[in-house]
Amino acid sequence: MSGSRSVVAVVAGVLGLIALAIVIVVVAGGRQPRTFPAGSPEAALQAYLTAWDAGNYEASYAAFSSGAQQRMSFEEYERYAGDYRFNTSPGTQRLVIIDRTSGDGDHVTVHLIVEETYGDGFGGGGPYRNERAVQMVNEDGAWRLADPLVWLEPAEHFKTF
Repeated sequence: MSGSRSVVAVVAGVLGLIALAIVIVVVAGGRQPRTFPAGSPEAALQAYLTAWDAGNYEASYAAFSSGAQQRMSFEEYERYAGDYRFNTSPGTQRLVIIDRTSGDGDHVTVHLIVEETYGDGFGGGGPYRNERAVQMVNEDGAWRLADPLVWLEPAEHFKTF
């Protein structure tokens, strides 16, 4: 009798976990990107990430400030971006949350929370949360990334490949 109760408890636990997973997927899948005011640093960073996700390296590189473009040519950026995508684990999922912006004038920092999940199915890990800060500069009335980034990683990391 106690053996059958154990089986029932295990089955109920598994069904509960499945139901919880379905709820999490439905709720998380329903997240919509926030809309930021046109011309804001947050909107500029969001446009960079959208271009990156689409594989539009010309548009994502164009989001860099003139100083960032002087530190990294488009050819280098394209090569590093290709290496980054090639070396990213299959099934990696990222959620970038713009947390807040600090600073004023023509130099601000956009603070992000990045959630990453690696792998497919039960072999994956995460989500892992970490904070990132992106320096932005206003050039000629448009907000630009002050540093050359490959996705959200500093370009210096890729010069060692």
